[in-house]
Amino acid sequence: MRRSETYKILKPIMFRSKVFKAGRIVTFSHKNAEKFVNAKQMMKVDMRGFTNVLNCGLRFPDEVVLLGSGPNGVPKYPMLKGRFIIALNGAINAPVDVNVWAAQDPLLKSEKWFNAAAMKLQSSGRIFGLNEFKRGEYPMPIIERNSIAKSYPWFKLTFTVTRPLLDPANIDVDSPLIHPGGTVCGSFIQVIRQVWLQDKLNTKPKRIILCGIDMFGNMYFNKTKHRDSTRKDKTWYRKKTLDALIKGMMDAGIEIVTVSETKLGYPKFVEEI
Repeated sequence: MRRSETYKILKPIMFRSKVFKAGRIVTFSHKNAEKFVNAKQMMKVDMRGFTNVLNCGLRFPDEVVLLGSGPNGVPKYPMLKGRFIIALNGAINAPVDVNVWAAQDPLLKSEKWFNAAAMKLQSSGRIFGLNEFKRGEYPMPIIERNSIAKSYPWFKLTFTVTRPLLDPANIDVDSPLIHPGGTVCGSFIQVIRQVWLQDKLNTKPKRIILCGIDMFGNMYFNKTKHRDSTRKDKTWYRKKTLDALIKGMMDAGIEIVTVSETKLGYPKFVEEI
C-alpha cells in the first residue's frame, strides 16, 4: 500500500463531502489523489529540502539592485540592464530581466498575479535550488519560509523573518536574524548583508541600488493599485523604520543609493550608476 503524499490543490475539489479550496497543501493517498492529479486539480509537491540562504554558502555580487514596484522606477529601467537585480514581490512582473525574486508578504498567496507567476515558474520544469542558483539559472525565487514557502514548496531557497519588529530607535545591523517591519525591501537588505558576511574573504566595497522603492501612494508600476486604498497620496508608515535601517547599513559601510525618486531620506539620489 502506498504511503500518503503531499499535494497542492490547484482548483477546488470535493472529496468525501468536503470542499478543499485552491492553494491548500494537503496529504492524500496516491490512490485518492490520482484522479485529481490527472484532472490537473491537484499536483504533488515535495515539502522537504528547504535551504536557508543565510547559511548555505550562497553568494551575491558586490553590487545588487533592489527593484520595487513603485511607478517612479519605470523611467529608470533601461539603466538597470546587465546588473544583478532582485525583484521585490510584484516587481517580478516588471519588464526587466531579474536574477532573484524576493517575496515575503503572507497575503501574497491570495493575490492572483502572485499565484500565476509562481505557477508559471513551476510549470517550466525547472528546479529552484542552491545548485541551480550557482549555475545562474534565473529568475530564482528566494521566499519567506513560514509565510510563503509552505504554499509553494517547489521554491527551495528561503529566509525566515523573526520578531521582534525592527525598532527605528535601536537598529542592530549586526543581528544574525532578519527582522520584519521595514517592508520586504528592509528584510532583503538584511538578507543581502548576511549573505555578504558569509564570504569572509571578500572585503571589497558593497553597494545596494534602489529603484522603484517609492514608499508613497497605492499605485504600482503597471498602473494597478495596492489592495490598501488608504495608501493613496500618502507616505507609507514604514518609511521611518526603513530609513533607520538604511542609515544603519550605511554607517556599517554599505553604500546605498537610489536611482528613482522616493520618500526615503537616507539613500543618496544618483542620476547615473
